[in-house]
Amino acid sequence: MGEDESKRVDPSPDEGDGRKPPVPSPQPPLSYGPPMREQGAQADDPHAPGSGALGQRLEAFVSGAAYGVLAVLGFVLGLIGSFLFSGTIGSVPVAAIVLVLLNFACFRLAAWAMCSPLGALAPAVPWLVVVVLMSARRPEGDLVITGTTPGYLFMVGGMIAGLVAVVAAFSRSAGSWLLRGVDVDSRAR
Repeated sequence: MGEDESKRVDPSPDEGDGRKPPVPSPQPPLSYGPPMREQGAQADDPHAPGSGALGQRLEAFVSGAAYGVLAVLGFVLGLIGSFLFSGTIGSVPVAAIVLVLLNFACFRLAAWAMCSPLGALAPAVPWLVVVVLMSARRPEGDLVITGTTPGYLFMVGGMIAGLVAVVAAFSRSAGSWLLRGVDVDSRAR
């Protein structure tokens, strides 16, 4: 080593050598809902969750299991609701109204959690199957969901709740064709 190299001292960042200390990057804005994976993030980072064949299989398995749990939830909602819909206060079918609101909340939250309209369909379809089967007359003449105001409110209200939850989930997606609306300014040109 020569004399010049042994006397050289690394300057600190604040001594004015032209380098600035690294500035921390700003934090991304808060998002309401489950985290969304950016497009292409998986291809850029080989250590990202879900990368590789095993990661994709695991992700598919977990998604399938989640949809299966949602289907079981819809089955249970339909079964329990079929026996509890008839509660009234006076002539107001309070139990049917509460069950319809509960169904809508479950369907809407399922769509939100799965970030897909299929999330709302997963519990809504088994719910509908159970309710239709419970409203069918048996050979003995018995049926669980009767043709009364609370029964019709529970069945039709639950169907409307499922439909609204699916449509609302479509409106949240980027390619919403149904509820996107029309830009009035661009049509006037």
